[in-house]
Amino acid sequence: PLAGTAVAAALVVPYGETGAVAGVLAAGWIVAVTAAFRGMDHADGLAGAVGTVTAFGVAACAAAELMDGIAVPLSVLAAALAGFLLHNWHPARAALGAGGSLFTGFVIASAAVFVRAGQGTGAGAGVLFALTAVVCADAVLVVLARRLARWPLTRGRPDHLGHRLRRLGLAPRAVAVLPGVAALGGVLVGVAVHTGRMSGGAVWWVAAAAAVLVLALVRLPVTPVFRARQRSSSVSPQVTEQLRVRNG
Repeated sequence: PLAGTAVAAALVVPYGETGAVAGVLAAGWIVAVTAAFRGMDHADGLAGAVGTVTAFGVAACAAAELMDGIAVPLSVLAAALAGFLLHNWHPARAALGAGGSLFTGFVIASAAVFVRAGQGTGAGAGVLFALTAVVCADAVLVVLARRLARWPLTRGRPDHLGHRLRRLGLAPRAVAVLPGVAALGGVLVGVAVHTGRMSGGAVWWVAAAAAVLVLALVRLPVTPVFRARQRSSSVSPQVTEQLRVRNG
């Protein structure tokens, strides 16, 4: 999946507006966000809630640039994800799976690159991060936690954001709602910076909040007992034999 995503990302980046170096970096960012969205689909409603908010945010940025060709499809994607939440909300009856989550992440990330192309590398990177702050935080949390635990990055483990929030005692629906609200905060900052209503320095507040979240949760232990309980739980269809979603 990563190799195919990398090829697709390399073909969709507008190098004429970004330049060669920034274009390569943009392609790498698309791959990273796409993979991170796949990892987000590990709890009922989580990927759908975050994806809905993020897609609407990118659509708003595109609409501000009069890019109807991007704004309309992103709005449709956001509406589709919101409608899918009716089936993916706890207790879920269906899951996005790898196909749905990879598609969502790729479309959102590539559309965001198109919207910000040619508007400055530094400022563009800040807006892109703010729009996907929760997704990026989950990816960094997983990578950092597995490195500290000497766990292979490619081997699944219940150490994503949703898993850790559940260990703190949050209800399954709260695991989707709270990251969705956090994603909304980052998206509002990203849209405001993109449209010039806020200075680029506001992105640092989003980065600081994401860093605090990662540092607060990275040391939360992932015990064998919890892992066994996660595998044997029948609360969510996302972890049943009929409809299994990998831990990441």
